Amino acid sequence: MTIRSPRVFAVLVAVVAMVLTLIPSGTSQAKGASIPYLALGDSLPYGWDIVTQPITSSPSSHVGYPETLAARSPLEVTNAACPGETSASFLDRDAPSLCSDGLISPPGPGLKVDWGDGSQLAFAVDFLQQNTDTGLVSLQLGANDLFLCQRGVTGDGVPGCSETEFIGVLQQTGANIGAALAAIRTLGGYDGPIVLVGYYSLDYGDPEQFGIAAASRSLLQDVAGSGLFGDVVVADGFAAFEKATRRADGDPCAAGLLLPEGDGGCDIHTTPRGDRVMAQAVRRAIDLGEIVSSNRSGR
Repeated sequence: MTIRSPRVFAVLVAVVAMVLTLIPSGTSQAKGASIPYLALGDSLPYGWDIVTQPITSSPSSHVGYPETLAARSPLEVTNAACPGETSASFLDRDAPSLCSDGLISPPGPGLKVDWGDGSQLAFAVDFLQQNTDTGLVSLQLGANDLFLCQRGVTGDGVPGCSETEFIGVLQQTGANIGAALAAIRTLGGYDGPIVLVGYYSLDYGDPEQFGIAAASRSLLQDVAGSGLFGDVVVADGFAAFEKATRRADGDPCAAGLLLPEGDGGCDIHTTPRGDRVMAQAVRRAIDLGEIVSSNRSGR
């Protein structure tokens, strides 16, 4: 994403206060080793690993950090993420998004689960109502909101995203994520842990890229720390990638975390190594032992 102003700026995001009452869910049913885990969001949890056309792969061939996390734990993942999803289209399928650009229907690989005619949030609510023993929900949204601003789809309609527009996008993203969390709690009846997964910088040595990712990180911390949505934590993808790129001068591409392209550069999406780093960030953010214990005792 390109911001018109080259200055490094600090963004203070005021998340719109949302007055709501958290409705406790019913008692979960204790199960054996498999604990339902619902992964939500955009192309990063989906496991998008395509940098060339045409797209001929099937949904199951894409492995993201949710599958990587579940492979080494008692979690059984249902991955409802959609590449291109925005925080707005997560709530309302008809909102501006990149999710429907050949991804839900051919020629794209399609979704990993069938949403029916609704939104990703509607699927999530239905899933949680039917799977009351769900032990973990993760959510990653926001990057595509900024990409749409950069393309001129949102904001003032001019390609490129000004500093003012960028702040506005962050504020709206925060409000949308808050609305999603409220629905997961109240409509889905889910009272377990929710992880907001943060984005990494595409180049930790570039002040602009660093600033964009850092602002997104602060936004998620503000939402999680508001206390409005129960047990919500942030998986710090920003810090995880920063640590993993120290020997590569802060370059995730050189560190092998991002998909290589033919020109010697990298795509914005993660390699299997990048997925492992993101999965570790989620793992550090949660208490897996407590999730297992709560699930087996019928939280």
